[in-house]
Amino acid sequence: MSLLTTAQKRSFKRNGFLVLPDGLDEGLCAEARDVLWDAIPEDRHDPESWFARDGDHDELFHRDSSSDSADRFTDVKPFEELFRDVYPYAEELVGEDLLARPDECPMEYCLHGGHLLASREDGGSAVDHEGAIGPILQYPSDLEDDGSRPFDYRRGWHIDGGTGPYAVGTDVTYLPFTIAVAVYFDDIEPRGGGFTVWPGSHRATEEYFRTHTYAEYAADGGAVLEGLDLGPAMEIIGEAGTLVLWHHNLVHGPAPNHGERIRMAGFQRIARRDIAEISESHLGDCWLQYDAIRDLEPAVHESY
Repeated sequence: MSLLTTAQKRSFKRNGFLVLPDGLDEGLCAEARDVLWDAIPEDRHDPESWFARDGDHDELFHRDSSSDSADRFTDVKPFEELFRDVYPYAEELVGEDLLARPDECPMEYCLHGGHLLASREDGGSAVDHEGAIGPILQYPSDLEDDGSRPFDYRRGWHIDGGTGPYAVGTDVTYLPFTIAVAVYFDDIEPRGGGFTVWPGSHRATEEYFRTHTYAEYAADGGAVLEGLDLGPAMEIIGEAGTLVLWHHNLVHGPAPNHGERIRMAGFQRIARRDIAEISESHLGDCWLQYDAIRDLEPAVHESY
């Protein structure tokens, strides 16, 4: 039985993302929250302690992170299970048996399952896992916000695929993947650091990449995005268990966290088994990797 309706698939084609408010098990998300509270130094029962980092991010599985919270991780199973639970949804958009397994790395330099991100420069692992949703915490800001303070959502907007510290000394300029996911471990309220997207931006970036490389975009990404006329941003709010699937070309970023709690969410990318053959060519051909919906007409009206 299909997990996604035809209308949802058409919405993904139009908007470049799909929000499933109750896509994942809330109990499993609660387990993930418990592990995170055990790992971070902040006191779960002292909200005052949550504001000490003033809007800072903590990418616990990320080898380039300055945080030592990963060293206190006690259990990766909830994050591995959640990652496997998103697979059926991703397969319905990409195609059956096309995605690499959670525990495999289909290409040395690609974004899949967090394997590259979790490998430290010294060869050790930030956190040992077999493919998992990578938690990224965003701490609340000290700013007082009554809802009228203007946001600049463009701070931090980007298209995934940057090499960061992972391909130093190589000629690699882009880390390919097929589809990405965001998982809300806890409730995220408006202006609370929600995953932020520019609906339909995957179409604009497709047009750009028909005549430009990712390296050209990366050289001055902000200026490139400013020139694409992307329209307004949309901050995605939702309860624990919310799942967001998004297209590899979608422009996205983090909203500021002016809320009252630590934003607890996780993110991951998934690549096809044949990603090495596809590599960067898919950037200028939005649906090259999406066999299951390539010929499907996009929705006529916006529907989030």
